Formats: sequence, structure tokens, C-alpha cells
Amino acid sequence: MRSLRVRLPLIAAAILAISLAISTLLAYEFLLRAGHRDIQIVLERERDRFQLSIRELITETPADLTLPERLAEAGARYLALNPSNETYVSVIRIPGRPTLASASGPAMLRPLLESGEIPVSEPGRTQSIDSDQGELRSLVAPIVVAGQTAGLYQVVAPLDPISDATDQSLLRMLLAAAISLVIGALLLALALYRALRPLSLLAGAARSTEFEDLGHRVPQPAQEDEVGVLAREFNAMLTRLERAAMSQREFLAAVSHELRTPITIARGHVETLE
Repeated sequence: MRSLRVRLPLIAAAILAISLAISTLLAYEFLLRAGHRDIQIVLERERDRFQLSIRELITETPADLTLPERLAEAGARYLALNPSNETYVSVIRIPGRPTLASASGPAMLRPLLESGEIPVSEPGRTQSIDSDQGELRSLVAPIVVAGQTAGLYQVVAPLDPISDATDQSLLRMLLAAAISLVIGALLLALALYRALRPLSLLAGAARSTEFEDLGHRVPQPAQEDEVGVLAREFNAMLTRLERAAMSQREFLAAVSHELRTPITIARGHVETLE
């Protein structure tokens, strides 16, 4: 049977490992959700900026052009004035006109932009869509001019960089959790060893105590905890046993003394009779 010095550290280490694993998984999920929330904020910000800017840019285009031509010119100017970055890319879709996209943007989306294969999500809400370059987060908003929908504005962000960054964070958290587990287990083992040492002394005292020698006592811990109370009560029990043994020896001595004289007399009579 394993002793408490082995079982308790193992149990404590298992509980610590489970707690660290749960904390790490929760932290990973929070980081992933935070990354997606940040992407959502970026997409909505770019949509709002486009909707505020495109109307003014359309008014600056020649009035003799058709609406699609004016929108295409205004869209190209908007993309030039508001270049994308490594987080997202802006796409303007006008019926009957080539798709407009930012010259900059995430490098992993360039193949989709050049081939025109960026999928379109449902207008009006943010959606996750699959593509040849991994999962994308897409927000599509209709371009409304003079009360009619003249095209679609789409802002797209790849999710793989967020997943990769979160995975790297997970690896770092797992490494930190493993180091914490080892250090915590060692500290727990040391603390439990010191806490349980009085119990070992109690066991040793119980094994070595004989009825003829009850003067041995175990050291009492300075802390008044359960182990300290047990050591104190064990010493008190030995004191009571020692007193009882002393009383027994005194009783036996008194009885022996009282019986010695009659026995001596009886022996004398027996010898006389013989």
C-alpha cells in the first residue's frame, strides 16, 4: 500500500494538472474569441467608413456617366485613398463591371483576388466562409445609390493567422502549464512531506513503545493543526499509560508486601509439620 506521502502528492498533482488543463483550454478559447471579435470590429469599421465615403465620392464623379461607371470610378478612388492592410481586404462588386479590390491586403488572399474567386457571403451580416486559402470572415453590405442597390461592398479577413497565433499562444501556455505543474508538484510534495512527518514520528513511537518503557514522547509541531492535536493527544495517552503502569507496579508491590508475611508464616508451619 502506498503511503500518504506518495498518494497525497500524486492526487494533488493530478488535481493541479486538471486545473491547469482546464485553465489553458479556457484561455485558448477566450483568445480565439477575442481574435474573432477584433476581426468583427475591423470589418464593421471598414463597412461604416465605406458607406460614409462612397456617397461623397460619387457626387464628385462626372454626372454624364452612367451609375455603374460613376460607382466604379468612385470605388476605385476609395480603394486608393483607403488601402487595405494585412488584416483585411476590400472588394467592390458592380454588376457588369470588373471586380475592384485593394492593391494591398493579406498576401494569402492575393491568389483569390487575382482569380476573382473570393466567395460572396450573404449581405447584411458577418459570416465565416470557406475558400481555397482557408476560412475567411466576410461582411457584405449593399451599395445603395438613389434608393437602389447599385453594387456590393465586401470586406474580407482571413482567419488562419488568428488561428495560427492562437495555436502558438496555446503552445506557450502549455509549456508554462507544464513548468508550473512540475514546480507546483515539487512544492506540494515538499509541503506534504513536512506536514506528514509528525505522523511518521507517531507511527515510529507507536511501534517502539513497550509497556515497560512508556517514557518516550513524540515532538509536537508548532502549528496547532490536526497533526499537532494528534501528537499532543498521543503524548497525553502515553502519559496516562505511564501513570497507569506506575499505579499497577505500586499495587503489585503493595500486594506482594502484604502477602509476604502470611506466606512466610505458613511456610514455617509447613516446615515444622514436616
